[in-house]
Amino acid sequence: MAGKSRLAAEAVHRTHPRRSTLIPITGKDLIELQDQASIEGCLVWLEDLEQFLTAGLTRERARRLVSAGNILVATIRTTERAKFDVTDQIKPPGWDVLDVFHELRLDARLSRTETALMDRSSYAALRERISVCGLAAYLGGAPKAWEHFENWEETNPLGWARIRAAADWYRVTLDPVPDAVLETVAPAYLPDEHRYDTFNRDKEIQWASGLLNDTVWLLIPAPGKSWRVFDYIQDRITNAGEPIRTEIWAALTPGALTPRAALQAGTAAHMNGRNETATDLLRQALGSGDGQTAALAANNLGVLREEIGDMKGAEGFYRQALDSGDRQAAAWAAYGLGALQIEAGD
Repeated sequence: MAGKSRLAAEAVHRTHPRRSTLIPITGKDLIELQDQASIEGCLVWLEDLEQFLTAGLTRERARRLVSAGNILVATIRTTERAKFDVTDQIKPPGWDVLDVFHELRLDARLSRTETALMDRSSYAALRERISVCGLAAYLGGAPKAWEHFENWEETNPLGWARIRAAADWYRVTLDPVPDAVLETVAPAYLPDEHRYDTFNRDKEIQWASGLLNDTVWLLIPAPGKSWRVFDYIQDRITNAGEPIRTEIWAALTPGALTPRAALQAGTAAHMNGRNETATDLLRQALGSGDGQTAALAANNLGVLREEIGDMKGAEGFYRQALDSGDRQAAAWAAYGLGALQIEAGD
């Protein structure tokens, strides 16, 4: 444990040493426990908050936990946090949950004081390497992980392709990629010169998902026979901003996505200019009957229809969001519907 997680763990240990701590592994675990038992007076630790937001942690659920005397502590990386910044009327799942938290942003770079102290220490020779990725990432094995990932494009191309595919799936859904989906989409990421090679599949998978050292995997097993990418590699791939492959968009089928993930993927598709794909994904979320998810999907579909000039269709979806009973979605839909009526001169 290093960086934001280690800092948060040390802080809560000092301030609340006697609190019982609840650490759900997945968002589904938290939702099921909250529905089946009373969670009171605990410290609830949510590592990688984005995965809980796409699994069904709503503002109302978070507030219920706080009202029951629980303390919520969550971590989220900067690249993933940015996906919940609301810049237009399209809303990702969980965008309003962040208001429940008091947000502390940590700079991965060394401060001037820290740089001066390092220059006077026996670790001065490491300063340039640490300045590239940050101290926590360096201690967590990030440089070695990135070096292996870059080398594997030639030496273990199928393993490299699996990592790239898993990273792009997460960029779109904020969920680990199911193993069955990864098997289907990974070959599309093979470098051209290896597209028709014959691989020792088991060996390639072992390379991609094996331990580099005592703590670091490049491709990490996740619950439900799925995979996610080592944080530092995920962030480097996300920040590079390469287009999402067509095969990823095509794999976003109802069987592969939860309703919240469909809503998130629909938001991502819209941001990537794929409005037809966005419409299909938002309709998945709308048809789920999943409370706020369906309400936000209705609002977002209204925005999409308005953007393409289908005002009647937009009005229908806005009214559906208004009638949903979800206050947040209804407020945004009321704004959209009002704008439509002003434009129409009503």
